[in-house]
Amino acid sequence: MQNTNSFPSNMQGWLNLAQAVVKVAASDYRFALKRLAADPDNKSAQLDAEELETFFRSGWFHILCSLDGDQLIIDMRKEYIK
Repeated sequence: MQNTNSFPSNMQGWLNLAQAVVKVAASDYRFALKRLAADPDNKSAQLDAEELETFFRSGWFHILCSLDGDQLIIDMRKEYIK
């Protein structure tokens, strides 16, 4: 995430919202990966994971944070996919 100390105080609310969106997406992605680890044929989990991967690679994601979406996907996959 971005260092929020250098932003004006009136931007803090927007930065908090951006961070919350990214955190929820990461949590949802982990949950989809956990479901896929338990059942690789779970179509719902596959769709959720694909949609979240699209988000992590999107311009919108890069507006919200400075993370590398592809690296984030790789790191989270390591947690669940062996």
